[in-house]
Amino acid sequence: MPFDFFFATRKAISTVKPELFISVETEIWPNLFSALKRRNVPIMVLNGRISRKSFIRYSAFIFIIRNIMNMVDCYVMRSDSDASLILKLGVPEEKVIISKSVKFDQAYQLSMNSNSEKAGQQKIIVFGSVHRAEEQKIVEICKKLLGKYEDILVVIAPRALDRTNIYYMLKAEGIQYESLSSANGKARVLIVDRYGVLTEFYNKCDVAFVGGSLVPAGGQNPIEPLAFKKPVIYGKFHWDFEQEWEKVLEAGCRN
Repeated sequence: MPFDFFFATRKAISTVKPELFISVETEIWPNLFSALKRRNVPIMVLNGRISRKSFIRYSAFIFIIRNIMNMVDCYVMRSDSDASLILKLGVPEEKVIISKSVKFDQAYQLSMNSNSEKAGQQKIIVFGSVHRAEEQKIVEICKKLLGKYEDILVVIAPRALDRTNIYYMLKAEGIQYESLSSANGKARVLIVDRYGVLTEFYNKCDVAFVGGSLVPAGGQNPIEPLAFKKPVIYGKFHWDFEQEWEKVLEAGCRN
């Protein structure tokens, strides 16, 4: 994505020449949307969601945000509550569709391709999508686990690879680690330094922690490890995935 400046978005649209723009989970880009509309490019929001925090922030600038949000031609929202908040911000009802969360479609496909076989008897604990603000807590937990159990591999997948401090924190605690890109299997802590491979570790793990939930960040998607029937540990901050958790508990999972 280009930076949302007028000159950058105009150049990007002129270069790419899109026929349709789909924004996933209600990412709002004022200058990009304006550039798209000037070229009559349809805009769709898919798996749309809006948190209470975002709603309050948007409401403070309702006259500005209403114009921006009305540039979107179709909102496909993931829940009744998300759709209700969008309507309160002035989006016409005829533009709003409720589809439920597409995360479950992904989970179904994952469950059909589940293969949890792994080499050896070593237990694998995955800390997935770890936010920067919770990394210190994860390192402290990791140190305790390594001290108590000899047959475990701890896998840590930072949410943002360009902003993580996990390497420095592990070094400060004297914990040896390897990066996935250069691993030789000698360390008991593996840092996932590539995007797009976390699902593979969820498939092979024995227990998964899903990040963004130890700090008020709203949580990350718990559906992937659950699709592989893995126990999931989750913090108390998970408002971004309330609907998913409701469905999981309704299906018989124990909390």
